[in-house]
Formats: sequence, C-alpha cells, structure tokens
Amino acid sequence: MAEIAIREAWDKLPGESRQSFHGFSTYRDLGPTRSLAQVATALGKSATAIEKMSAKYDWVARAEAFDWHRDQIRQQEIERLEREAVDQQRALGQALRITSMQRLVGRRAGMSGDGRPLEEITALDPNDLNAQDVARLAVEGVRIERLAMGMPTDVSKAIDTFTLREVRDLVETIVEAALERMPEAEHEGYVRFVREIGQTRSNGRH
Repeated sequence: MAEIAIREAWDKLPGESRQSFHGFSTYRDLGPTRSLAQVATALGKSATAIEKMSAKYDWVARAEAFDWHRDQIRQQEIERLEREAVDQQRALGQALRITSMQRLVGRRAGMSGDGRPLEEITALDPNDLNAQDVARLAVEGVRIERLAMGMPTDVSKAIDTFTLREVRDLVETIVEAALERMPEAEHEGYVRFVREIGQTRSNGRH
C-alpha cells in the first residue's frame, strides 16, 4: 500500500496557490521575530496584499505551529544529548572506580570474560604513601563512605547531622591516626597541609 503523507499545518494547504505558499514559507522561515512587513519587503509586495494572503491562509497560526514543532525537536535533541552524557559519565565513573580498586587491592594475572589476557596489578603499599597522599585518601574515603550512606558529603551541609564539635573531633581523630603511622619528619608537612585544606574550605564558604 502506498504511504499516505501527513500534511502538517506549515505545509502547502489544499487550494493554496504557489504564490501564497511562497509568501507563507518566507514568513514561516523568518523565525519567531517574523512580521508581515518583512515579507512584503522581501517579496516586493504591498503590505495590503500580504495581509490579505496571511488572513486567508492563517499564516500566524501555521507559523506558531511550526515554531512549536521545531522547539519540540530541539528539546528532544537536548534530552538525547543529556542521556548520552549521563551514560558516558556513568561508564567513566565505573571504569575509574574499578581501576582504583584494582590498584588498591591488586589483581592476579588471568583471563577476562571475553578471553583477553589480564596482566597482574600489584596492590598499593601504604608504606609508599607520603603525608599528602594519606590526607587525600582520608578525605576522599570519608566523602565516598558518606555518599554511599546517603549522607551529606559537604561538611557545611552536615551540620544538621553532626554538631561542629563532633565534626572537629572526627577531623582530629583522623589527623592523629595519620600522624601515628608516618615518620616524624613528615608530621610538620602533613599538619600544614591539613590546615591549608581547612582554610580553603572556610574561604570557599564565605
């Protein structure tokens, strides 16, 4: 069976002359800021003649339908691009998470599910971490753990959950534990680094 074409409001109407449709097409394609005066100037016609054609074939309503149609297409394209971006970001996040976990706990050599050889990955040795590495891992670890539990990851948003005293005690506990596990020569640099983080966070909130 032959396909039946669906005629839209902005297509040529039955009985509409080529001259009139050309005038409407010019009006339609001018965009939301269109005017009949612009069409008259573009086609070298009188304003009266253009106004008569517009009224007879309902140019304004047809152009508005065309604008709505184009806007729907734009919105659908934006939504498609947003979905693609979310999918790509999710895939990237998963890849980074898997890679970081493998680096932390290591991986034996073997074969992947699709038959590709997998090289051995040596687990990260905590003794190789310097003071700044320990501080960053502590901060990021707390953030990820709180995120997994559905808790605020920004200290400024955690006041409803913890008092300022509790937050300060938690930070002091983390710092003291880190100092006990690192050489004394690195203590001063670590404490200075933690203080710089606190100052940066404080300035960012103001």
